[in-house]
Amino acid sequence: SYSITLTIKGLDRKYEKIFSRMFAFDLSNNAFEGEIPNSIGDLVSIRGLNLSHNQLTGPIPMSISKLTLLEGLDLSHNKLTGRIPQELASLTSLAVFDVSNNQLVGPIPHGN
Repeated sequence: SYSITLTIKGLDRKYEKIFSRMFAFDLSNNAFEGEIPNSIGDLVSIRGLNLSHNQLTGPIPMSISKLTLLEGLDLSHNKLTGRIPQELASLTSLAVFDVSNNQLVGPIPHGN
């Protein structure tokens, strides 16, 4: 069971089982900072994930490769570093993949 606690105008509100019903997650343009948590890989039912135009740092977590239904992934316009995990090549449904305007190095992984 998944839950999220949002702080809205100083009040904490907890929402239960919100992720089990989500098909796409658009968290773009929110000025989020820090690393993408490994727990992002627990959102196995989502088909779209947009974290673009934030201030996210650090590497792309390998746990994203557990999102086997993912069709679109936009991590552009952040401050992500390191290499793109080879494990992302296993996402065979992924049709849109944008990691532009980051500080990533190395090739984009591809499957066999």
